[in-house]
Amino acid sequence: HEVLGLELPLHLATLSEQAAKAAAQQLQVKLYPFQHAALSKAMSREGACIWAPCGAGKTLTALCWARPGPTLVITKAIGRDDTWPEQVRRWTPWEPRALTGRTPVDLSADLSDPAAIWITAWETLINWRKELCRHRWLRLIIDEAHWTTQRQRAKGIVTPDGQTEWQDLDNTSAAARDVADHADRRLLLTATPIPTRLINLWPQLDLAEPWAWGGSAQFGRRYCGGWHNGYGWVYDGLSQVEELNRRLAFVKHLTRQSALIRELPPKRRQVVRLAPAHQDKPAPMKRIIQVAARSGDASILREILLEEASSRKATYVSELVRDAIKCGQKVIVFTGRKRICEALGQTLEKVPA
Repeated sequence: HEVLGLELPLHLATLSEQAAKAAAQQLQVKLYPFQHAALSKAMSREGACIWAPCGAGKTLTALCWARPGPTLVITKAIGRDDTWPEQVRRWTPWEPRALTGRTPVDLSADLSDPAAIWITAWETLINWRKELCRHRWLRLIIDEAHWTTQRQRAKGIVTPDGQTEWQDLDNTSAAARDVADHADRRLLLTATPIPTRLINLWPQLDLAEPWAWGGSAQFGRRYCGGWHNGYGWVYDGLSQVEELNRRLAFVKHLTRQSALIRELPPKRRQVVRLAPAHQDKPAPMKRIIQVAARSGDASILREILLEEASSRKATYVSELVRDAIKCGQKVIVFTGRKRICEALGQTLEKVPA
């Protein structure tokens, strides 16, 4: 089945659905149908890719897929984004352990803790590469998998006796592949599986199923219409589409935006208009507008009016944001004016925690 890219038999698919339900019940969470479908697909694979738009709950789905034991998560910078540690503490009984910095430590003694899940970042993965590859991981979760765009992971060096030795390169794709070789099961998550060309999909597939897709050159010649232009190989086409789709159906699960819109509850939209009481121009601004109008320069008058409108809007929006935050509400403001952003920032600094 792995070679031909066929779906699992019915009884194995049923077992994966039962395992997915058991995993969700273990964490005491209720998944949406599109999350449950992705989890069922991943449960029956040694390597799987979940392609889902932002907001589809990929993190929670991956936590249901994880198991107590040596589990490693590769994600974006932990210092700038606390999503994974926060979700681990919220939904699981495990404790997130962040692997940061440029100087790795020995994990031999700590990996025996079944109540821990290990998290590292793409930016520091190269530093932790050797230490992570010294151990065997039960589960490997690769978040933001589209970061692995480097197809060259090793370079050949000709020795004095004419033999070729391959030396690993220091890039994120090569480091991730080394870690993937030391994991029993692998799950890749991304909202943008192919940023540019189809050939960039090979590094992700090679992480999910090491050695199953061949090398990048073999993948490019077979599925990307590879041809030689006299100087090198060019992989900018598409070939063997039916075969590629069959094989992709085995390893990936695609959640479309329409599934989210259909399953998620409707959004509540509230329009707040500027009250007339807030539309009175202060006296200094009135005089500035009158002077600009008498000058006869339409461009200057327009800039003054825009500045005045931005100032009134910033004040009014800041008051709404401050009142909402004090009430414990979540506020999202869409604006293209830098002045309003600065005013909102000052407002949030004054709101007591």
